[in-house]
Amino acid sequence: MTMNISYNNLQGTIPNVSLTYVSIFTDLGSNQFEISIPLFLRNSETLDLSKNKFSNPLSLLCGDGAISVQFHLDISYNHLSGDIPDCWRQLNSLFYLDLSHNKFSGKILTSMGWLINLRALFLRNNNLVEGIPFSLRNCISLVILNLSDNNLSASIPNWIGTSKELKILSLRNNQFLGSLPFKVCSLR
Repeated sequence: MTMNISYNNLQGTIPNVSLTYVSIFTDLGSNQFEISIPLFLRNSETLDLSKNKFSNPLSLLCGDGAISVQFHLDISYNHLSGDIPDCWRQLNSLFYLDLSHNKFSGKILTSMGWLINLRALFLRNNNLVEGIPFSLRNCISLVILNLSDNNLSASIPNWIGTSKELKILSLRNNQFLGSLPFKVCSLR
């Protein structure tokens, strides 16, 4: 089933329906939702919760009844803050993950390296610090990596230039140090 109720002004609680209901594609983007996601939506293959007012990433991504989206998860443009939750092992079939335009702080988690099928990772416009973890090298299918507009520092790792699939790399507006690795210049 496909459910698209995006670009409305819906708010409050999303009603829970039978757990036998399975949504393949669910788009609740661009509304005013701020309460937790009901169980029936958490197993969608594609779940777009972008441009809402969600503020508690732990209840959304981790814990009992956490999201187990299979392919595409977009929770950009919300009010999520604090550290990025550490529960990526259970979401290792994701192809697309967008956590951009929130207020996440802290480091990019090494557990994000478990997202081995990931093709697009967007963490832009948060308050992430330190460097790019070596474990992201395990995301061998990554085509797009956008870490722009954070406070990342340290040096740009050499392994980024050895990624065979990476086509779009955006690291602008950070605090990276040192020199640009030669291999980054050979991305195709």
